[in-house]
Amino acid sequence: MNPPSSSAWFPNEILEQIVLQAWSSPLAVDERISFMRSSLLVSKAWAVAFIRVSSRDVFVPCASYTDTFFRTLREESPIYDQHTRTLPNYLCRSITFQVHNTPVGTDATTPHDVRLFSDDSRAGQALAWSLYTIRSIGYLPNLRRVSIEYVNWGFDDISDHYRLVAFPDQVTELELKYTFTEGVPERFVDSLRSEYVRRECMHWQMPSVRRLVVVGAPDDMVRDLLSTCPNATMLVQDGSSIPLSDNSA
Repeated sequence: MNPPSSSAWFPNEILEQIVLQAWSSPLAVDERISFMRSSLLVSKAWAVAFIRVSSRDVFVPCASYTDTFFRTLREESPIYDQHTRTLPNYLCRSITFQVHNTPVGTDATTPHDVRLFSDDSRAGQALAWSLYTIRSIGYLPNLRRVSIEYVNWGFDDISDHYRLVAFPDQVTELELKYTFTEGVPERFVDSLRSEYVRRECMHWQMPSVRRLVVVGAPDDMVRDLLSTCPNATMLVQDGSSIPLSDNSA
């Protein structure tokens, strides 16, 4: 007797919930990449569930994945057939860019593992190029949230390299999260925050953003970001929600 397929074990709705729980977990970059690769090999039912979940809430875990993601949006991916190849473009409601300085599978152990400045970061360039492409071509009409997770970075990349200058008009929530691996001394991180120099103005506007979420950044950087979101009605800073009746940074 042949073993039952996974679809015989679980209804599709339950299988999709299992995939969703795993996909929504705070996975490390290498763990997420492994999950992405293996999910297409488990079974057809699992792969279908994974495609639906990962298309709704997209993760870009590294710069090299950017090309794969946009091949999918151009309907060039072999994973989809003629009936499903347009789904990723219309299902996507959120996208998370993971901008990690520490190589996949390693840990930072000294302050030198924190990138303070770089004009040639592939991950940073991929972030800016992706936002520009989404906006200029009109991809992802139902995209509402953009999240950017910086790990082992300073706080100047967004402003110094205009990463958000071509922000998609359909996005209403922006989340920026800064974290550091255990090997980076907390006193070093505190010094980075205290040394942040406030810009008079970040030279772009994101009028579609209504909700701004910032984790781990200096207060002055939060004020700089608010200056680019004139229509924001809610600021969430390090878990504290602050209604904005008058957004004047």
